[in-house]
Amino acid sequence: MKNHILVLAVLASGSTLAQSTGALSFQSVLQLALEKGSDVANQQTTLNTARTDLQAKTEDPSTLIVPLTQAQQSVQLESLKLDFVKLQLAQNVLSSYLSVLEAQENLNVLKAQVELDQMNLDINKAKLSSKNATQLDVSKAQNTLNSSQQDLKNAQSNFPVLKEKLNAFTGGALPANFTVSQPNLKLVSHKLEDLLDQSESNLPTLLQSAQSVALAQMNVQFADNDYTPKSTLDSARASLQTAQRNQQGQRNSAQSSIKDAYQSVQNTLERSKFSEEDLKNARQTLSQDQTRFKNGLISKYQLKQSEVSVLKSEQSLLQARDSYLKAVAGLAVASGMDTLNALGGIE
Repeated sequence: MKNHILVLAVLASGSTLAQSTGALSFQSVLQLALEKGSDVANQQTTLNTARTDLQAKTEDPSTLIVPLTQAQQSVQLESLKLDFVKLQLAQNVLSSYLSVLEAQENLNVLKAQVELDQMNLDINKAKLSSKNATQLDVSKAQNTLNSSQQDLKNAQSNFPVLKEKLNAFTGGALPANFTVSQPNLKLVSHKLEDLLDQSESNLPTLLQSAQSVALAQMNVQFADNDYTPKSTLDSARASLQTAQRNQQGQRNSAQSSIKDAYQSVQNTLERSKFSEEDLKNARQTLSQDQTRFKNGLISKYQLKQSEVSVLKSEQSLLQARDSYLKAVAGLAVASGMDTLNALGGIE
């Protein structure tokens, strides 16, 4: 994944897509969500409760080793869960943020399409008046315009809904009539092997299964003596075997998810390269058509078609880049590693 950071930097700096002065950054929205989101607050409360319980058991001289160990494990697990909740929140906020971004930019594309279709209708009406087109041609052009206008109307109606969903993550803290811009994230490069190896200590499910095994091993040790019934030892050993099987099952499932998420990152990165090339070609075509229009070789309508084609290619590139970022966010949740580097080091 070494080339991911380089590719994203090229995409962000080499395009004027989704750049808006005064637009909210993803980092600012995420920070508000971290501060005001209920999930993080609830998990922090759970962690604080576990810490209080551990302190009480630690200070109590009558506390036995098993409940003390369980209290220690609880603090460790709830602390990791807090980190994981933040990763999940980052993924959810990013997905909602990008939905707003794409809808915001799509409005520009749809407006340009309506203008193009209106121009086409006017042309066909002019041709009809000079008997150079049929009424059917006009009807088709009108129907195309009606469809484009309806698409624009639907997008305009859905846009506030998407903004409200994003604002919900911040408890309604975002300003009215806000806009967003393409996230500028310095992605962290990780090898698949490292993600797999570190998942044992980064994923709450794997930590919890490891803790279960540790407790089961402790119970076996306590039951393996001359004063404990053999049936108790047999039961403890059976519980240990069950815990070990569950641990292996959790490990296999986590590793499979990490591999799938990692492959998704690779795939979306390649698709973003194709979209970037398509945009480059569309812009070259537009440049040529601008020259041809200046020289009187093509009509204004044909030039407008090239302009709309560029807008659509820009939108496709935006969607490809967003898919890539979503894939990286998915990898973060699958591995427990902040591959987005969006949290600035999880505390």
